[in-house]
Amino acid sequence: MRRPKPHQVVLVVGVLVALGTIVSGILPRLTEWEDDSPVSRRTFVDVPDPIYYLFYATVAVMLVLCAALIATRVRNYERGAPDDRRTTKKNVHRRLRDFRRHRGKPRLCRIRALRAAGQGRRDEPSGGEMGECTESRSGRFAVWTSHT
Repeated sequence: MRRPKPHQVVLVVGVLVALGTIVSGILPRLTEWEDDSPVSRRTFVDVPDPIYYLFYATVAVMLVLCAALIATRVRNYERGAPDDRRTTKKNVHRRLRDFRRHRGKPRLCRIRALRAAGQGRRDEPSGGEMGECTESRSGRFAVWTSHT
């Protein structure tokens, strides 16, 4: 018998956890098993059965999906070769397109920061200004830090 690969182990563990979730959630409802301890709390009291089962089925599906995605990541690690990100004749057009698309982002961030400060368009930077855009936690305003 050959030894399982690491990504297969991750997938099996994910499926077992999903099955454990289904068994621990649905089996007590089917068998009407309840805790008779004086100190306890009933869960899912007024939740209809279809929604209850749908909840546990959704959780199980999400666990299997996460396991599948993690297994894909582990399979990539198993290959062991570094990414080949060199620019070639095949990918130069895509790389230039992506570069052109993203190079204007700091300028847009600066404009948003100036408008939030009430300065409007008169202080907008030139397109070649280098810097860093930091957004607030709420996402309501942005701060531009110039590196020049």
